[in-house]
Amino acid sequence: MNENAAYIFDIEEPRSWVFTGEPVWISGWFVSKVGAVFSDVRALIDGVPHMGIFGLPRENIERQYRGYFGLPHVGFSLRVLPPRGAKSLRLELLDAGGRWVEIWRTGLKVKRGPKPGATINPGVISDQLRKLLQTRRANPTGDLLAFARTLALESAAVPLDTLPNPPFFGALENPLLTGGSQFGKLKVEGWIIHQEQRIVRLIATTHPLADNEMDYGNRERAEAGELFPHHPYAARSQFFGMVDIDERAGDPVCLKIFAELEDGASHLVFVRRFYQRGCIQMERPLPEFSRAVFLDAARTFWAGCQAEKISVGDLGDFWRGCRQAYRLYQRFAPAVLVKPATAAVDPYRSWVIANAFTPQRKKLLEVVARKIDATGPRFVLLIDPRGCTAEQLRDLADTLVAQIYPHWQAWLVGGAAAPVNDARFKGGAAGDPADFIRALNAAAHEANGTHLTLVPGNSRLSPDALVEIADSIVAQPDLELIYTNEDRMNDACVRSEPKFKPAWSPALADSGLFPGLLSVVRRERFLEVGSFRDGFSAVPWFDLLLRIADRLPANQVLHLPLICHHARALPKEIDLADPSVEQTRRALADAVDRRGWKAAPFLPEIAHHRRLRFHQLHWDVTILTRLQVTIVIPTRDKLYLLQECVELLDETVDWRYVKLVIVDDHSRDADAVRYLEAIQKRNDLLCTVVRPADRGAPFNYSHLVNLAMPHVDTPLVLHLNNDVNALERGWLEEMTGWFTQPDVGIVGAKLLYPEKTLNHTGIIIGPHGGLADTAFAKVDERDVPEIEWHSVAREVSAVTGACLMTRTEIYRKLGGFDETDFGVSYNDVDFCLRVRAAGHRVIYTPQAKLMHWGSATRGVTFDEAEHIAFVRRYPSYRDPYFSRNLELKDGRIQCHENVPRQTNRTGKLRLLLLTHNLNLEGAPLFLLEYATYMARDAEFALEILTSLDGPLRAAFEALGAHITVVDSALLYASPDEETFHQRLSDLSHQLEWERIDLVVCNTLVSFWGVLMARRAGKPSLFYIHESTTVFRFFEVKLELKLHHLVHEALGRSTHTLFLCAATRAYYEDSNLHGNFRIVPSWIHLDAIDEFRQRHSRAEMRKKHGFAEDEVVIANIGTICERKGQHIFIRAIDHFNNNHGHRGKFRFVMVGARPGIYLDLLLRDLKRLGLPNVTLVPETREVFDFFVAADLFVCTSYEESFPRVVMEAMAFRTPMVTTDVHGIIEMVGQRQEGYLVPPGDHVALSKMMWTCLAKERSGKSLTPTAYSKALRYYDYDKVLPFHVALARESVLAEI
Repeated sequence: MNENAAYIFDIEEPRSWVFTGEPVWISGWFVSKVGAVFSDVRALIDGVPHMGIFGLPRENIERQYRGYFGLPHVGFSLRVLPPRGAKSLRLELLDAGGRWVEIWRTGLKVKRGPKPGATINPGVISDQLRKLLQTRRANPTGDLLAFARTLALESAAVPLDTLPNPPFFGALENPLLTGGSQFGKLKVEGWIIHQEQRIVRLIATTHPLADNEMDYGNRERAEAGELFPHHPYAARSQFFGMVDIDERAGDPVCLKIFAELEDGASHLVFVRRFYQRGCIQMERPLPEFSRAVFLDAARTFWAGCQAEKISVGDLGDFWRGCRQAYRLYQRFAPAVLVKPATAAVDPYRSWVIANAFTPQRKKLLEVVARKIDATGPRFVLLIDPRGCTAEQLRDLADTLVAQIYPHWQAWLVGGAAAPVNDARFKGGAAGDPADFIRALNAAAHEANGTHLTLVPGNSRLSPDALVEIADSIVAQPDLELIYTNEDRMNDACVRSEPKFKPAWSPALADSGLFPGLLSVVRRERFLEVGSFRDGFSAVPWFDLLLRIADRLPANQVLHLPLICHHARALPKEIDLADPSVEQTRRALADAVDRRGWKAAPFLPEIAHHRRLRFHQLHWDVTILTRLQVTIVIPTRDKLYLLQECVELLDETVDWRYVKLVIVDDHSRDADAVRYLEAIQKRNDLLCTVVRPADRGAPFNYSHLVNLAMPHVDTPLVLHLNNDVNALERGWLEEMTGWFTQPDVGIVGAKLLYPEKTLNHTGIIIGPHGGLADTAFAKVDERDVPEIEWHSVAREVSAVTGACLMTRTEIYRKLGGFDETDFGVSYNDVDFCLRVRAAGHRVIYTPQAKLMHWGSATRGVTFDEAEHIAFVRRYPSYRDPYFSRNLELKDGRIQCHENVPRQTNRTGKLRLLLLTHNLNLEGAPLFLLEYATYMARDAEFALEILTSLDGPLRAAFEALGAHITVVDSALLYASPDEETFHQRLSDLSHQLEWERIDLVVCNTLVSFWGVLMARRAGKPSLFYIHESTTVFRFFEVKLELKLHHLVHEALGRSTHTLFLCAATRAYYEDSNLHGNFRIVPSWIHLDAIDEFRQRHSRAEMRKKHGFAEDEVVIANIGTICERKGQHIFIRAIDHFNNNHGHRGKFRFVMVGARPGIYLDLLLRDLKRLGLPNVTLVPETREVFDFFVAADLFVCTSYEESFPRVVMEAMAFRTPMVTTDVHGIIEMVGQRQEGYLVPPGDHVALSKMMWTCLAKERSGKSLTPTAYSKALRYYDYDKVLPFHVALARESVLAEI
């Protein structure tokens, strides 16, 4: 016997390790003292594995060491026949992580034996080559030799198989050499009898921790009855079962079957080593078909065998295995592979492709142009030809001629000849180039038009530019200024550097960087302000816009969020000695004088560094004499922060015009208390210290800053965190100066981290599902190409409360910061939004620059309840200063690829919705919710095409939908492609296509709808919910030679839509045309909230018979192999054994559906003796169980974006779930819930206990989960996106 701190084991046989040419049995037992779980045993003889049997009964040992081991049985047995020359043998056990662990080794003496060396099993060559090919796809440049050596060893493993010995007779017919597994289950079947006793039950297992009872004694086996005509049970000796198996287990896997007899004895009757064809492994994608790739894989496998000194055996068998692998590779490999990007994909390039100007859109806009032909504006385009080539002018002329809207004149100022023969091109008389302003004004005055713009001669306009602007003017006749988005385009027409502009921002407009190169003004207004001015020939349009902006209400400005202008992709750097720089400064200085501001323009330092032309304002240093400020600093202990903050204020602030209020949250540090007493006695500043009345109240930032207001008697108040440090004099004046503009309500500063990276440059509202964030945090501003985000004063939706200045009057009128809903966070953002709603502007100024240590007082924690309150208060707020075409990703701003195009011209659509049935099932219910929103909110007309009628018919008809039932079974039964298309044509003729705008196909089974739509020339949306391969899904539904039609549908729909990236990955080889998109799913959050309010936990428990003092753990979802409820049962057994004594636990499985799988589960429940399990049939009352449950458990092997997980989040039900497919995109580990790998019942049991313990300790994750559901999955937020997607698809090119 061997013993150490970790285990005890004994090798009982053989007693001698001298071999004479006969097989020898090695037997013994092994007990772990530390709870380690082992599942298999093997002997390695000079590197060749000899597989054994682990988990055999050893009653005496098990009684002796009951306190140690956690497995049912501890015995093992192996049979070995060492070859000649073998020197050593070592025993290894397979641990829970799939690693072989050596426990013992010995030397050998072999007198006689077989020839040295192992031989691969030829029956697995095809499978092993497939694995190599799959690995090549996953790692195209990797070295496969190491993996090939592993496969060679697996293929040469010497199995230990046993058959029944008399008086047992029978056969194990499945699995044989290979066995298919799916969802953690292995199909096992055969027959067996005992000649002397009745076999009471058969137990099968592939792992010591899990066994399954076979269905035995009820199934007919005629052949056995004929072989044993006098045996009473032979004719019904067939056995069948679905045995639990770990699909990740290494090959070959060991299956053991035990027979229990009438006398209570248990006998091992079958042992079968087989190679697992697991669903997970088989569905891994293959590389693009290539004979060279296959030959390389075959050569690598051969080399792996040679490296391990393993023979490939008979060459004929080896090549037959290779040919079989080659044929399968040829059949299932993609013909063309979607090439992965070798470099980062430019999101804007993808955006350009997705937003291409299609014939459908052109057709719609032509209708618009005809409609407004008589009443629409007449445009005058003044073209500045200076510095342009003739070719560039021709390019511009071509884009003007291509305009859908025809009512324009183009004046080439300065005598340039018209580049094309079109009467709408006008040429001014040639003159002195120095007299450009006179020429401009002459053209503008002579032109016949209502609206005016000036464009550089090297510009290009999109064909829809003028019709979109014209239509906007017709809709809003009072508009004084219209501006558009823009980008750059090189001579090869490659587009880059998009400018997705904000809403009208007067502060940004003063810089000269906005509104850009295509803006249109009313010609009447142009004349009113005095036309173009002498002295500004380099920047005539900027000077004009400043004068127009002097008196320009925001409601008379329109941002047209379309890219209508393409500037030349030329160097942006300019010579700062260029006259345009000084003219820009003078134009802004004139504007400042006209507006009566006490400020002066200057060229910022970053403009010098980057050689850019833009200006900012420095406010007059005496501004504080007219607008005095009270600085409010909340603090608690941490004297070093407050002291440094005040010392730097001393250096940078003129205390004659500034007061200080410190709100002390009852500091306990004696030094801090003394400092606060002393500072109030200073003669050079007026400082007041205030404290909350309740010393024990929880931290509430809003309450603290609000406490200061009775002590504020200045026009302005500044909230300043105690961890914010002033860096230079003048910062306070720069913030204060903006309040000379009466409509400014709040000003925020530029904050830097100590390492000089950006901390705050204004707040964006919308990221993270409607929350707020700041862009480029922790980024060096030198690494941010768009200076508008950090170095230019501009309007924003909100600024941080760490340094926020506002008018005292506004603060009091609005009640200050919200102490109830936003005590800790989002109080600043909420206040800014309330100020904006009251009609005031919020300004970010980079001229006030301070350092922020970052939440040093209250840490970095946040209250999820405040996230929820914020999203509920502002459910539809769209940040006007952050384009919907942009997204914040990893802290940086980039183009948002997955945004539906501008779709406001499609009108009320007519949809054809395809579903395989109208039953109360997931996919039809998904489609019903989709249809409900489309009909009631978008007012779309609906036509339903279904293969099977059902109870949902009435619900669809209530939406006004017309329903057609068709026999699609004929399609799936088609023997060949010609027949398929003929039958598809017959189906198509049943529809009135002129009444259909868009076809929506729901689930993979509706693929034929895409093909039918293409035949009819209609766009289509293809919603995919199945996380599986086309082959597995259609293996028994559709002829293999027709599977390419499914791939064609995936690649040829207008958009193929997935709910998660993991599901999309299964089909990526069909994404040859870039039509795949990931879209959000949804739940009715309001309905769930209402249900929770109307129904109590006690009520739901009473309704379903659960005790109030029980801990209810619910698995909700249709009971089927894919949902993995057999793992739930194993976990329940483990949980009861380990934690059952700690309380009353009730396990509930909701969704029982009659069938073989349910029968097997019932058999497991009976065998394991689990009295605290309740099965509930399929029901529409699933909400009841979310309310009643203390814990929701999902055990699925395969999901896309499961609704039950979203519902658990919405019901605030604690959750443990498997980490498969889309679930990991929904649930972060220990963030919204707890994750476990599929098929691991021990991990599931432990995590259920962990989750319950966390709930009891008050560390619940449910608020975070609910917040995420509210922000990302709310029906009212998500469905408008799907409406826009439908509209976009109608405009797409088919």
